[in-house]
Amino acid sequence: MLKRLPFIVFLLFIILVWKMLSTHSAHFADVLINKRLPAFSVYTLDKNELTDKSLLGQVTLLHIWAPWCSVCRAEYPKLNDIKAKYNITMVGIVYRDSLLNTRQWISVYGQPFDQLAVDEKGSIGVALGITGVPETFVIDKNAVVRYRQLGDIHEEDWNEHIWPLIQQLQKS
Repeated sequence: MLKRLPFIVFLLFIILVWKMLSTHSAHFADVLINKRLPAFSVYTLDKNELTDKSLLGQVTLLHIWAPWCSVCRAEYPKLNDIKAKYNITMVGIVYRDSLLNTRQWISVYGQPFDQLAVDEKGSIGVALGITGVPETFVIDKNAVVRYRQLGDIHEEDWNEHIWPLIQQLQKS
């Protein structure tokens, strides 16, 4: 029994850490809902300043992603479809990648965003409390976060949650 004690303690420690991290992530996702978007400032690929205040007055789908992210790469055609089919302002922020990689990516796969910026240091991701990429936020006309999608957007998420909310917010 004593020989197994270190293994049991280690196993309990791993379970405790996993539980704490998963609880924190779920809780943090809820913290932003119905709160003003955190202040940020970054330049778009067109060299225009994009700030949290830039999103005032319009309902916006704010998408945090990265060309190096395999889930983001798989999701990207869906973003192109959304832009083609729906009347929605889409803002993309590339997380922890370079301007060069981003330009190369969009030259091949298209650019569904009305504005696209690169957050090379990840500071906007930190301000938003992202836990990974992709993450998507629905921002209302007052720059208040109304919805947060952890991970990629699935058809069910879009049809049942995201698009109905965007339509409701656009009417108000």
